[in-house]
Order: sequence, then structure tokens, then C-alpha cells
Amino acid sequence: MAAPIVTSVTYSKANYAPGEVMTMTVNHTDVDRTSLATTVTVTDSTGATGSGSATVMIDGAASVVPVSTPARTWTLVAATTNQSVFTATA
Repeated sequence: MAAPIVTSVTYSKANYAPGEVMTMTVNHTDVDRTSLATTVTVTDSTGATGSGSATVMIDGAASVVPVSTPARTWTLVAATTNQSVFTATA
């Protein structure tokens, strides 16, 4: 099998408030195994910010598993051969 290609990782917006639902979309081709590191920033109403990162793993059959720092549970809400969509709480 050929090496997979992650074409993009996007979030539904650039900044999130604490407690807000974040949506991350991963576009990919050839669903062998690969990873891509991403980052997200959470901004509260006073302008204070916090950031985190997620490593998105693509592991065959469109199985994509984000791993966040700090720890955050990403839930797969939609998936096709070429796209996986996740949500988590900021």
C-alpha cells in the first residue's frame, strides 16, 4: 500500500471559549497510516488564552484518532474514505 496523504486539518473557527464545542475536520487520501500535528487556541471573554495540540493519526480504513495535549476527548462524528470530522470541548 502507498503512504497516506493528509491534505488538510481545519477547525470550525480560529479561537474557542472554554466549554465551547470545537470541530476539527481532517481531509486525507489513501488511508494507510500517517500523522499530522495541529494546534488550537481557546480564548475566554477576558481575552485570556490557552493553547493545545492534537496529533491526528490515520490508520487504515479511514480510522483517524486525534491525541490532544492537554488531554481532550475527540469524538468522531462523521467519516468517509477521504474525510474525518471530530468534536471536543474547549
